[in-house]
Amino acid sequence: MQLWDKREQAVASYRQALLLNPRYVEALNNLGNVLLDLGQRREAVPLYRQAIELDPGRADTHVNLGNVLFELRRIDEAAASYRRALALRPEYPLAHLGLAAALRMQRRPGEAEVRLPGRTRRRSELRRGTHAPR
Repeated sequence: MQLWDKREQAVASYRQALLLNPRYVEALNNLGNVLLDLGQRREAVPLYRQAIELDPGRADTHVNLGNVLFELRRIDEAAASYRRALALRPEYPLAHLGLAAALRMQRRPGEAEVRLPGRTRRRSELRRGTHAPR
């Protein structure tokens, strides 16, 4: 079975799980991830938003939403999602890197520092391509 087929099968499985339990946060988040992998960015956004509405304390879902918004070039919204993730998990590297990329796109790279294990760097030191958003 090819990877594309497996992803399509995953979409069908997550949709089936959500028919059984529409409040299944993991399925919402994972379905969003698979749709993002399939290039269906706009379809992923409401899934992440619904997952956040059901469980706003999951930093990973805020980062996932930030990533898809970044890819859609909705940079202000992406930055807000990364900031919400950092409010929940201040040392979350993917949230720091996503926010750094968003600030760079907003031409505001020096606004904050990134605190990652072993080293503190200014966001402006981060190179494009080393962060979670694509």
